Amino acid sequence: MRNRLPSLFRAAVVLAASLLCLELMLQAYVAVIAKRGKLFDYDVETGWHTLPNLDLVRLNAANQEWLIKTDASGLRTLSNQVAPDRSNLLILGDSFAFGEGVMLEERFDAYIKRAMPDVNIVNTGTPGYGTDQEYVLGRKFFKSLHQDDVILVLLYVNDFYDVLRKEFALRSKPYFIREGNRWQLRNPEIGAFQWLRDRSYLIAVLGQLFEAPPGAAWDFDAAQSIVTHILERIAAEKPSSVPVVLGYHGRLVGVPWPPNIQMSELCTRVALCIDLDPSLDAKTDFLPDGHWTPSGHKSIGERLAGALESLTK
Repeated sequence: MRNRLPSLFRAAVVLAASLLCLELMLQAYVAVIAKRGKLFDYDVETGWHTLPNLDLVRLNAANQEWLIKTDASGLRTLSNQVAPDRSNLLILGDSFAFGEGVMLEERFDAYIKRAMPDVNIVNTGTPGYGTDQEYVLGRKFFKSLHQDDVILVLLYVNDFYDVLRKEFALRSKPYFIREGNRWQLRNPEIGAFQWLRDRSYLIAVLGQLFEAPPGAAWDFDAAQSIVTHILERIAAEKPSSVPVVLGYHGRLVGVPWPPNIQMSELCTRVALCIDLDPSLDAKTDFLPDGHWTPSGHKSIGERLAGALESLTK
């Protein structure tokens, strides 16, 4: 055994050095060649958040440059706070709401702003978020809302998978667990690994490789119940005069839409429910990764603007 210790030690050193070299090569490739610089840090409430004060050029799935600028709170938004003297639109969403792959002025809410210039828009969209994380982030704004304001929840097909996860690509996230007949919200399990996860591209790559793909065994009855519960929570925590609009989409991009999800039932929980897929052209409105192109954002923005204008008249 003693004779083997030096060999084991050398092997460990070589392995550690190899992993370090691989990590440095990945970081250089991601930052310089792929232009996919660091976006996130871990968060004890939402699991992760977009970094504040970003000014970053990235390449989208079509190999086109787009610019990410975030404010001091880490939001890529037209406004980062509810205005007390104006009507407000609070948007809860994921990478579609964030505008993955497009410039800010091309994003769907820029078209809402053009149609409704007097409305203050607070877009909390964050890449990778499920409806549970969107709720956790959005609730910070609920008490500031007032009459004539609106909450818009963008629901993507992947949310029915995401609300069942305790982590996503090795990032811990908040999740709901059933206790008796009630759903209880649990905080993300943040530890030293999460700190390391947000600083290592090697771990990030491994997390994406081993992530359970949509289409595996999922309890979609639970997913429907969780999303329903989240909508009920939003209704209970917001001012009673503030309507909730649900815009849902995702049948056109290849992620299996769960056959037992009852959108008609979910739509009874909100003031207005909008199927966004008919507004999209499958040939022109999607990037290779399934996110909306500028023309897709334009279609969605104009569809939502028309619906919101009719709601607020």
